[in-house]
Amino acid sequence: MAEQQEAYPDQLVEVELWPGIDRYDLRLQFKDEVWSVDVKDYKDAYRLGQKIKNDKLYNIGSLSWDQGFYVFPTYRQQQHANYQEYVIREASPLPSNIRIVSEQHFRELVADKLKQPDED
Repeated sequence: MAEQQEAYPDQLVEVELWPGIDRYDLRLQFKDEVWSVDVKDYKDAYRLGQKIKNDKLYNIGSLSWDQGFYVFPTYRQQQHANYQEYVIREASPLPSNIRIVSEQHFRELVADKLKQPDED
């Protein structure tokens, strides 16, 4: 993410690794919102879903965020085509501002966010 911050300093204001002593893994502060990212690598999609269901992304004070993401390695989806579907099913219900995505999809979401035109 450091490359994206250097390329888009006006859109991606700050990238913080392990905020709050690892309350989650990555905090991306965009000009208009904050994303929290928690990376999880579980072979068993059901176990990951249960972990997410019982987990709470820390969202208080200086560590608060607008959009939360649980991100799993893309190779898990390549190993099992329905991996994401199983994780989401097991983790449900989730708040509308939390998503479960592959690393590749997350990178695409960041790229799309950075390409959004300025509304100033």
